[in-house]
Amino acid sequence: PATTFTVSGLSPSTAYNFLVVPYTWDGTNPETYNYLKTSAPTAAGTTSFPPAITCTGVANNGLWATNTNWSGNVVPTSTDLVLLDNSTVSGSYVVTLPGTRVDLVKLTITPTSPNNITLLLPSSNSLVPALSVGDNTASTDDIILNDGAILKNQSGAANGNNTLVVNSTSNGTIRINNGGRYIHNSLASSTTGLTAQLSTAVGTEHGIF
Repeated sequence: PATTFTVSGLSPSTAYNFLVVPYTWDGTNPETYNYLKTSAPTAAGTTSFPPAITCTGVANNGLWATNTNWSGNVVPTSTDLVLLDNSTVSGSYVVTLPGTRVDLVKLTITPTSPNNITLLLPSSNSLVPALSVGDNTASTDDIILNDGAILKNQSGAANGNNTLVVNSTSNGTIRINNGGRYIHNSLASSTTGLTAQLSTAVGTEHGIF
């Protein structure tokens, strides 16, 4: 008898409930079907996100769109969590986003002191939005800027509030921890779409926005 069953195509960070219905069957004759119709056991589980993709900087050009700059040699996609840190790349460094839109599940920037790690949305990108981050889960930190992290918005958009979007269902946040910085250096209408989503959690009192 089967003891395991694989379910594919599930969404990450989502709770699923299953009804497990045992039965017997001789493999040929329908009349031998024998379902347990009462007291059927249940099962439940919550899916998790895959490990974050990290910047390796192997190409040594600082470009987001270069696949060899990432663990697994794959440019992050809309189903990925991204971590910029010093686990592979030493010292301070800058990663420049491409001229195309980038969608992510989560973005975390965690330098090792005294380094700075900067994610730059360049003036060559005029899309609205140009960067959209969110896990579609309420009350979660979708962008986390830790001490020494810099998210610099130099969007080339002439107008529009939403060059950078925290895209989660109700209460997704951008968390700028103490020592982290968001810099707006763009002609695009300031930060209307972000201010309402700034985290006020303990440890963000001196984050700069």
